[in-house]
Amino acid sequence: MKILAISGSTRKDSYNTKLLHVIKELAKEDGTEVEIVTLNDIPIFNQDLESNLPKEVVELKHKAGLADAILIATPEYNHMIPGVLKNAIEWLTRDSGNVLEDKWLAIVGCSDGGFGTVRAQLQLMTLALVVNMRVKGRFRFPISRAQDKFNEKGELSDQETLEKLKTFVHNYITFLHRELHV
Repeated sequence: MKILAISGSTRKDSYNTKLLHVIKELAKEDGTEVEIVTLNDIPIFNQDLESNLPKEVVELKHKAGLADAILIATPEYNHMIPGVLKNAIEWLTRDSGNVLEDKWLAIVGCSDGGFGTVRAQLQLMTLALVVNMRVKGRFRFPISRAQDKFNEKGELSDQETLEKLKTFVHNYITFLHRELHV
């Protein structure tokens, strides 16, 4: 089984991208491949380009189309998902073909604040339903005060959070195996 993990952060030292790397390693234990992509090179959506998609968009759509499921790590800016993530979803779902349709979605997110991207995750769930993805509320994992939970090497060093994340990843993969019959 293959999960495409999309980081909604363009920050060089992103906690959300670090979190996806931790999840990638945890998923290996369940025999699942996780491919991580960032959105740094995805151009701003322009309907005029839909008939001749930019190569970065073609590559992202191809990866999403081949994936069995999608995992998105979203930061939270002004209580919402970042524009770069909304932009990518527009490219992935527009007239050139909705490659996210019927894909199961899990949402994770890290923030420095106390809410751990909860509001952005709820917004992303709503957007996922609009673009015909499959979502379940239990497949969300917020991490607050991320600066206290990752060490200088980028490792998730908070043991309580790591144990909860292991359970989350295992439960999501088990659920996908059952739902997708893979």
